[in-house]
Amino acid sequence: MKNTDLKASFLFYNDLNGSPLCLQNPIRRISANTFADVDKALQELDDCIKQKTYFLAGHIHYEVGYHFLKIPNSKFSHSSPLIDFYVFDNPINDDDESTQIRSQNYKNPSAFYNFSPPQERSIYDHRLARVQEHLVAGNAYQINYTFLNTCRSYGDLRSLFSSLYQTQRSRYAVCAELSDLSILSLSPELFFSKVANKITTRPMKGTLPLGVKDIPQDLADKLSAENLMIVDLLRNDLSKVAQPESVKVTQLMQTEEYATLQQIVSTIEGELDEDVEFSQIIKALFPCGSITGAPKKKTMEILQELEPEPRGLYTGTIGYINPIGDMQFNVAIRTLWGKNNWQYGVGGGIVLDSVDSEEYAEAVLKSQFIKTANSFSLFETMLAQEQKIADQEEHIARLHKSAEFFGFVWREEKIRQALREAALCKIKTKIRLQLFCNGDVSINSEPLAIFNGIKTVTFAKNTVDSKNIFYHHKTTERSLYDKEYTIAQTNGFYDVLFLNESGEVTEASRHNVFVRKGEDWFTAPIRCGLLPGVERDKYISTKNVKEKILYKSDILFADQVVLTNSVRGAVVVEVER
Repeated sequence: MKNTDLKASFLFYNDLNGSPLCLQNPIRRISANTFADVDKALQELDDCIKQKTYFLAGHIHYEVGYHFLKIPNSKFSHSSPLIDFYVFDNPINDDDESTQIRSQNYKNPSAFYNFSPPQERSIYDHRLARVQEHLVAGNAYQINYTFLNTCRSYGDLRSLFSSLYQTQRSRYAVCAELSDLSILSLSPELFFSKVANKITTRPMKGTLPLGVKDIPQDLADKLSAENLMIVDLLRNDLSKVAQPESVKVTQLMQTEEYATLQQIVSTIEGELDEDVEFSQIIKALFPCGSITGAPKKKTMEILQELEPEPRGLYTGTIGYINPIGDMQFNVAIRTLWGKNNWQYGVGGGIVLDSVDSEEYAEAVLKSQFIKTANSFSLFETMLAQEQKIADQEEHIARLHKSAEFFGFVWREEKIRQALREAALCKIKTKIRLQLFCNGDVSINSEPLAIFNGIKTVTFAKNTVDSKNIFYHHKTTERSLYDKEYTIAQTNGFYDVLFLNESGEVTEASRHNVFVRKGEDWFTAPIRCGLLPGVERDKYISTKNVKEKILYKSDILFADQVVLTNSVRGAVVVEVER
């Protein structure tokens, strides 16, 4: 009988055959909330696999490795299960899910924002100094130090996943929506796969920036040593469950390119006896050596001392098992988990000759995978005249604030240089400066058009969502505004006014809105869902404007309605009744 109270869905972007696998509506949950429950949960999973009837999908937290290696772990507490698997009858028809993601048909606006700063450099350097002490003492040969970060998101889960996938193209990507958390994993690293009796692992160790082709010899030697240490560790782990003579390195140190960096990957394969169970594989391999260091047990003891908080899902594993016992599990790197408030981790392998500044830069580079998912750009529209841009500093300040909010690369001198060149025009010119997430800048300019005739405005047929973060920043994610503005222009209107879901006035598509009643001036508060315009701030100061919730009737029966923006200034308009 199905448990109708269970809610869980998984989308594995590439299964063992390279096709999407969608699983929904589980009939059972198998989980371990404490270390005392781990062995029982693994036994239940083994028993379920032996029935050769069901799909299983789930995840295992990194800290389970302490249980397997018998390392004391009392300092850790957990807000979600250490092991959490779901049992499914059959895959669902995946056309609606995977095809849309592959073709970028998830068009709902989405974004990641409010990124926490990376771990303070002083803290990082202090902990790496402790790592180096262990390396010098010979306690370990490589130690994978990591730290957690946070961010928030706007938009539905599938749109967020789609935007991440379009930039990362990660082979082992997973999107999971569970009752107590959601998971967005863009992992490029295979922990292990099992097809019939063949088991494969692909440790990823060694990072390079994009575009590096000719690697300096000293760096090549470092990367080679770093990779080979982990290859040897994985070979030893695999030999615990595979036939020892069958374990072979089939590909050594291949370079794979991703959206923000290059990674060095090796492949190791082996043959399993037919009676080897899932629990045996996990206990032998978990956690993956590429994210611990060598030797595994000692480095995990060191990391427990140095890392300030549990890794949780980060560097754990997410995967599935099909009815015939074939399975695929990733290493949960480039992985976010939470519910709109996300956690994710970054880090890297430290060896004896590692340089603190380089390792820190590498960790920060690895965090960029989330920010590249913000496919929109920011822009500012300004007025240039007499070789000067009006309110330039205010526009730069607003753009900088939005760039920080969305995690865009900020290169201020590049922006100022572009504006200096754009300001050389001799007539009144509208300047549009566009900032992309990687810090690139483009400039468009055109003579300021003169609008002849009575400036009349109308109301949009569609409302805006006051909680939509895009309305508080000037971004290219403005399809509703552009659609309504085009309709209004076609019908001869100067601009179009918007109401939010509560019937409150927000702004026009290109302007902020002010109304006068008697001697008093009013405008809508930012929280209604509108852009804090540069000209709006000036007008508020000039007219001693009060912020107040406004409704359609306040516009229709106002003594005067004024629209403001940085190009046109203040424009008196009439409202269609």
